[in-house]
Amino acid sequence: MRPIVLPSLLMLSLLVFSCKTKSTKQEATSTTDTTSFFSVGNFFKNEVKDVELTPYLMYQITTKANGAKDSSAIDRTAFATLSKRFIACDISDSIQKQNYKEVVFKDNSTKSITINYSTTSKDLPIKSIDVLLDEETNNVRRIFIRQALDNKDSSTTVLYSWKANKNFTITKSVVKKDGTKYTEQQYVNWNDKN
Repeated sequence: MRPIVLPSLLMLSLLVFSCKTKSTKQEATSTTDTTSFFSVGNFFKNEVKDVELTPYLMYQITTKANGAKDSSAIDRTAFATLSKRFIACDISDSIQKQNYKEVVFKDNSTKSITINYSTTSKDLPIKSIDVLLDEETNNVRRIFIRQALDNKDSSTTVLYSWKANKNFTITKSVVKKDGTKYTEQQYVNWNDKN
């Protein structure tokens, strides 16, 4: 009887040990974040790097709240400063992306694939990001970002639009508590002949 008990105990202990090890592995893999968001921050950094390395003639057109327009040449330092506003909108890190929902769809009218990130949280300033990819090459065509900011006396919506390798626009719309509204726009061009 003894020879049967010893192997049985050995089998039982191996079974318990292997089950315990297996459940630990499952816990470890279930907490690993495998969701991959498009990093708009890296895209914008690469665009800035291209501008730093290429002697583009850069200019900006600013439209003030009263409708007056002003155009001027800008240098690489001013370009880098303005582009930091786009880079700061990146939501691809593991902490931020859990607050956003990703939806991907194909747009036959523009022959592009759109990746949309959006949130319903009132606490997050970045409300949505749309990345438009060329259907054939998967290269970025455009990126649109909508940001909402609330202050004591006003609410502000900032719309960012970046056309790959060409230009970007920052449009700021402000609505004051007294109902007064105004919009300002800054267009920056570095490689767009249009």
